[in-house]
Amino acid sequence: MCSRDFQSPGVSSKSGCSQFNLEFLFQVIYESVIAGTNDDEILSICAEHCTLNQYEFVRYALEYIHLNRMPSQWEQNNVYHKMIEIVNISPIESLFEYIESIKNIRNRSQDKKRYSQKWVTEVVD
Repeated sequence: MCSRDFQSPGVSSKSGCSQFNLEFLFQVIYESVIAGTNDDEILSICAEHCTLNQYEFVRYALEYIHLNRMPSQWEQNNVYHKMIEIVNISPIESLFEYIESIKNIRNRSQDKKRYSQKWVTEVVD
């Protein structure tokens, strides 16, 4: 994702501050995730170009996408072929390490969510 992604009909400018149609913004975020852009880069770009409300929308959109996106057939095939390759040339422990490294993103997102809830609780208290 790069700042040129925001040059679209979904953008209007009022007094130097970009106003993005949220459907457009969600689509750009989704396509960026599919393309492999990491969350920090997406958030960094959005911090520069979005309002605070839009930035918060992007944060929640990223979480939603990571929790609900089904891997494509291409991604599934790549994982399968990588596992076969590991089994053929490495000890079985390497396969277990690989599987651990690609666990469902839902687990990582739930860890982030627990951390966020803990942080919010600490800030409020």
